[in-house]
Amino acid sequence: MGDKQPGAYKQQRESRRRAYVDTPCLREELPGVEQLVVRLTFADPKSATRHSPQTHTYSPAAKAFFAVACPSSMCLHGGFDLGPAIAEMLADGADEVTGTATCPGWRSPNRTDADRCLIEMRYSLSVSYRAQEDAG
Repeated sequence: MGDKQPGAYKQQRESRRRAYVDTPCLREELPGVEQLVVRLTFADPKSATRHSPQTHTYSPAAKAFFAVACPSSMCLHGGFDLGPAIAEMLADGADEVTGTATCPGWRSPNRTDADRCLIEMRYSLSVSYRAQEDAG
């Protein structure tokens, strides 16, 4: 690995950490939500590597941070943003939604099409809304 690689990974981790710290809590960002549950599974079309499924439960005091890191430790500038899917689910008043997303990152600093990450994330989102009298 070249000298630039460790720095790129470190910068990516630090940027993600700062974004998390700057994110408001769920109660501030989405006051009508009592609980949000995010279930994730991953499929890697380029390798037989299995990535562990993830479940994240957000309570009102939790950070409303909906960026998901790519499960590949070698991925640069990848990951997934569930914010738009969550916003659409809430705008529609839905209780559950499922979908897929593909990691846009690269597994090499060369950034050629052959180096694309392309890990697929399947997500299931479910929300519990606060009672009307509590939402105010």
